[in-house]
Amino acid sequence: MAIFAAEDKEVYIADYEHLGVYACRIIVPGMSDIYPAEDLWLANNNMGSHLRETLLSLPGSAWNKEDYLNLIEQLDEEGFDDFTRVRELLGLATGADNGWYTLRVGELKAMLALAGGDLEQALIWTEWTMEFNSSVFSPARANYYRCLQTLLLLSQEDARQPLQYLNAFIKMYGAEAVEAASAALSGEAAFYGLPAVDHDLQAFPAHQSLLKAYDKLQRAKAAYWSK
Repeated sequence: MAIFAAEDKEVYIADYEHLGVYACRIIVPGMSDIYPAEDLWLANNNMGSHLRETLLSLPGSAWNKEDYLNLIEQLDEEGFDDFTRVRELLGLATGADNGWYTLRVGELKAMLALAGGDLEQALIWTEWTMEFNSSVFSPARANYYRCLQTLLLLSQEDARQPLQYLNAFIKMYGAEAVEAASAALSGEAAFYGLPAVDHDLQAFPAHQSLLKAYDKLQRAKAAYWSK
């Protein structure tokens, strides 16, 4: 405490005994901070909470094409880093067994561009995804993106028709990947590997486990302080 006094720092101490084991938390603003306050103001786990309902509704959405492209513009205007994981942006524990886990803002832009019918922009963000995010993909997801890139490149050439190369693509990438990439290219199913999520977030067992743990902690706290 003498050190803090010498530095003229305020010290806040919270005692915790509600779990049957004594613990305390000591906070000294300006010294004990894990992240500088200004950094937390710019980047934190709640910074995209206002977009949670919108983004989680995308897999089952049927918006006008312009609305998907407008969402890309909104993400840019709000200054979200393309490398930011969407689950962190929304403050969610998605679990590692679905596309939400690895989804970054840049990959989301590729999906939105596909849904909006802007294939040129979709190619840009697909190639960004392959360069910066493919290392964390499952083999199936990485294969899907290779197939999607090929179809997008082909779509830029008016003289060529994808159907001409269908059999070759199936041999290269497999029928499942070709079907999924074709559906994304047409805008029919642009949000590959993202399961639909309801308002209760039941699609994310990991998030539900966190909520249950938090609830258990709050009940223990309430029981202790009611004594």
